[in-house]
Amino acid sequence: MQGKIDDTKAAYNIRCRFGFGRIQPDIRDSNWTLWDQKMPGINVSAFLKMPKSLQSQLITVMELGNDFLKKHYSNVFTDELRNAHCSIRLNKELGYPQSRSRFEYIEVSLSRNTVLKKHIDHKNDHRVGYNHCAVYSFFETIDDIEFRVAIIMTSRCTVGCAFQKALLSRP
Repeated sequence: MQGKIDDTKAAYNIRCRFGFGRIQPDIRDSNWTLWDQKMPGINVSAFLKMPKSLQSQLITVMELGNDFLKKHYSNVFTDELRNAHCSIRLNKELGYPQSRSRFEYIEVSLSRNTVLKKHIDHKNDHRVGYNHCAVYSFFETIDDIEFRVAIIMTSRCTVGCAFQKALLSRP
């Protein structure tokens, strides 16, 4: 791209998403409960289809993103109860139970010949300590074709709301 869109070439954008989603209707089995309250589903199928070497590298990036936020914000991911029931649960589902990552949702985007328009993300949680995200973005040239890779790691408002509701109903 070299900073320019080439009208003679097709745009390309593919995304890989994994982590917590929304609470789904009862027909879906991806929901789980915490203290008798429905919690958002966890979808890790895209991650589990990746080669182990790529999985391991993404976990490393997630941990580095986690460490980066903690270095700059002292109150990041401080609710140990939420971490234990949510992000640590996600790490186990990903097959990396010892991971230090406390993110609840990850999106990897690969694009070429596209423009990222100005936008506001509303997927982050507004609760203190969970209202930050980390993004790694870089360009990679493969066979003289330049691609943009973005790895977006965040918490989820859907998790925060459901967790808060479950916490209130806790026995």
